[in-house]
Amino acid sequence: RVEGPNVKIAVLHFKKIWNLKEYFSLRKEMKPLLTRKLKYSPLRLNYSLFMKRFYYRDLIRKINHAQSRIWLMTPYFIPKRRLIRVLGKAATRGVDVRILISSKSDIHIFQKLQSFYYAYLAKKGVRMFEYVETILHAKTFIIDDWVTIGSSNLNHRSILHDLEVDLAIQDQGNKLIITNDFIASTPSQLEITMEDLKHRTVFDKFL
Repeated sequence: RVEGPNVKIAVLHFKKIWNLKEYFSLRKEMKPLLTRKLKYSPLRLNYSLFMKRFYYRDLIRKINHAQSRIWLMTPYFIPKRRLIRVLGKAATRGVDVRILISSKSDIHIFQKLQSFYYAYLAKKGVRMFEYVETILHAKTFIIDDWVTIGSSNLNHRSILHDLEVDLAIQDQGNKLIITNDFIASTPSQLEITMEDLKHRTVFDKFL
């Protein structure tokens, strides 16, 4: 649940995509609210190619500048290579990098394809967990004190094509709830190690 002026911004961009006539009338009504740059709003809507690129570069920048932790919860983990590299570099310089991925999926091939990056990340010191209880569909990113919750996945389609919306959490109490949820979600899950990867089937290694 989101309250406050950012809800109107979400409605505005929904209208832009869905009904242009209503969009222009609502934009005129909201003109005083739109004086600040929308890309810096805590409500992150990738409604244009520019915004898609801006938010992807912003995520890369935040990972590059992370000091203590990068905790990512995502059901679909097939990102661009640049993101994989910066996660590896962050772990190498001592940042606590953890990725919680779903072991079950409604898109079966994802389970096979996302394991392509496991060996590289494990060698760099990234800790990876597979959520085994149900299909994981939560998407939360925790980078130091920056916390988001929303619909963005870490895959090419989400970054380059799909319409997504995320909220950068402002309230410290809500940040703590999401952080504690991530911590509580990992101990009982399957941690992927280099030893596990050595025992993959020939078919998995081939893929």
